[in-house]
Order: sequence, then structure tokens, then C-alpha cells
Amino acid sequence: DDVKAAGYTVSELDQRMTEQLSGRLVNPEVTIAVINPREPMVYVFGEVGVATAIPFRQARTVAQAIAMASGINVKANRSHIAIIRLDEEGHLRAYVAQDLSGQPGFYMALQNMYLQPDDLIIVPESVRSQFVRFVQDFVNTPLSGINQVLGPYFQFRLISAID
Repeated sequence: DDVKAAGYTVSELDQRMTEQLSGRLVNPEVTIAVINPREPMVYVFGEVGVATAIPFRQARTVAQAIAMASGINVKANRSHIAIIRLDEEGHLRAYVAQDLSGQPGFYMALQNMYLQPDDLIIVPESVRSQFVRFVQDFVNTPLSGINQVLGPYFQFRLISAID
């Protein structure tokens, strides 16, 4: 029958299969071959050039992963870059990059933050950028709509007043 292999390493599965087959066979020899293994990835989201999944073997540190995601945008909040990681107990943990004073210190801190497979790197939007977006979405855009509706009316009233 089928054997569930998810969650086991190759050696654990080999041992499990050997134990199960030893009930039917004398000294069974088991060989486990992984045909299409999933490549470990790290994921970069938020205020970066391109939100993307990056092979873990190509980005071992936060700095390398962010560089492969085309860098940090100007709208990013550098002091709150976080790694979201699943720990051994199955809980999500957030590790925030320490914003050391000065640009070299910040990038050195990112270079010293080592990644693990399936880590999520979140680069949040800065408060200033959030405020600008709020003003654009809830003040400028509605006012431009009102201007388009009322503009012809006021032009008509102005022309009527001149006559």
C-alpha cells in the first residue's frame, strides 16, 4: 500500500520502511530516492523593487535576499524590516532588524541576519509614505472628482456673471 512520506527526512523514511518491511521480510534492504525535491526558498515582500521568492542557496542573509529583490524602495521603513519564521513548536516568530545608526551599520546588520528555508522577509511602508498615500486616497482624489463635477458649473456661473 501507499506510505505517507510527508514530514520525514530521507533517513527517517528509510528507517520507518525497514521497520515495516521487517515484519514480512528477513533483513530487508530499503533505498529511498527523492525524485523531485522542493527547493528551499525565502520570500521577500513589501517595499522592495520586486516582491519575489528566492532560492535559499542564493540568499543566505537578509541583505542578499533584499538585493536579489531589487533593493529597498524609498518608501520603506528601514527600522522595522522583519523576518517571519516558523519555530520548532509550530509558532510564527518575528525577528526585527536592528537599525544601527548610519547607512553602513544598517546594511551590516542585514548582512548579519542569517536566513532559514521558508523565511518571510517583510519590508514595511514608512509612516510618512502611509500619510502621503492617505492624503492622496482620501483628500486629493475625492477633491479632483468634485472639481470635475463642479468645474463646468462654476465656469457657466462665471460666464453668466460677466454678461
